[in-house]
Amino acid sequence: AQKAQASELRIREASSRERRNLQIGGITFLALAAIGFVLLNARHRYEKQLQAELSERNASLSALVDAKSKDLVETVTEQASLKQALAERRHMEAIGQIAGHVAHDFNNTLQVVSSANDLLETLVATDSHRRVLNASNRSIHSGSSTVRQLLAYSRNQQLESKVFSIADYLEDNTSLFRSAIGEVNQLRVENRAADALVNLDGGQLTASLINLLRNASDAMGSPGEIVLRAGEGSGFVGDNSLPQVVPQVRLQVIDSGRGMSEEQASRALEPYYTTKTAETGTGLGLSSVYGFVIQSGGSINIDSQLGEGTVVTLCFPQHEGQVPESKAMRQIDPILADARVLLVEDNELIAETLQAMLTHEGAEAVWVGSAGSAQAALAGATSFDLILSDINIPGGMNGFDLARWAREQHPDVRVGMMSGYGPTMNEYSDIPVLAKPFTRQQLLAYLEERFSAGLRATVT
Repeated sequence: AQKAQASELRIREASSRERRNLQIGGITFLALAAIGFVLLNARHRYEKQLQAELSERNASLSALVDAKSKDLVETVTEQASLKQALAERRHMEAIGQIAGHVAHDFNNTLQVVSSANDLLETLVATDSHRRVLNASNRSIHSGSSTVRQLLAYSRNQQLESKVFSIADYLEDNTSLFRSAIGEVNQLRVENRAADALVNLDGGQLTASLINLLRNASDAMGSPGEIVLRAGEGSGFVGDNSLPQVVPQVRLQVIDSGRGMSEEQASRALEPYYTTKTAETGTGLGLSSVYGFVIQSGGSINIDSQLGEGTVVTLCFPQHEGQVPESKAMRQIDPILADARVLLVEDNELIAETLQAMLTHEGAEAVWVGSAGSAQAALAGATSFDLILSDINIPGGMNGFDLARWAREQHPDVRVGMMSGYGPTMNEYSDIPVLAKPFTRQQLLAYLEERFSAGLRATVT
């Protein structure tokens, strides 16, 4: 019985231990399962958070790449545009140099004919002869106008710049601009430039705007409105190596006409290029506007599309300061009689006609063909009252160099300049330049002004 009880007790203890082990195993399993669930849940949240961070970083990186790519494309596009603009500018400058040389030679030819006509006019007596001379003089004037347009394109024309207000300028010239476009189209003038000042040749600016307004009127297929708008802005001026941003005055001529293609707009500023018929256009209008604007330190832009009209924008540097007070003109009396004039001109035909004209007016004119000959003549026994010299002369120096030398060696001699290129080479001196071709009256008025300027020419 004792053995049976002991065996039964051992069985119960074993069974109890087994139940406890099973309980511990179950609890352990549940704990491990709970821990696994927690870990899996934490891993899921971490992966989700990591995925969100990766998506955000990918989006930021993509945005950065897009921005950099856009900047790169814009930079490349801008560089390509600058290269194209520079190439076009050099192309226009090359054409301008050719136009300037052609204009110079043509001006010299016109000067010979003009001087000869002036001399003949003092000799002929009949009306029939005078009619022939008048016809010749009209032809000279027509040729001179063409040459002025070529010189404007080549930036060698004579500019008489002065400071004026754009507001006053538009007010004074609105009626002229309206008459320029005729009665078919209407002109609306807008001044958004307030009291901005410019330092420009007002006559050349007016001629340029009239040219643009007439082009706009011709481009209108049906009656409409043309806008002449003045505004302010800023832009680059100066050479390609050191451009500067300066305040500008912008003048725009806007039409809603037939417009131009991209190829036509790119060539519109070239001399003798025109979209008009041979009867209505010469191709020198826009090129002369271009020359005036560039010579004045400005820029020109043409924005046009077929069927949508054209906007031509002229940009000029604003003038800082005030409008100077105008000075009264001084009356000058003729003083050429018995004056000794040293004529320095390398073109023999021009020299012969000018020498005859000066002699006819009572002056004693001595002609030399080079700077060296002029120096020798001035060093001789004969004294001179005035030197009248072409700018481009042989002998190792130009006319202004000769004037500088004359001031140092012969300070009592007055100096005058003339040129077939026009007086834009005047950066070396304050001596005004008489532009060829000139008439007898223009020559006499110029020489009288030089005689009244004092004993010495200021040559710096």
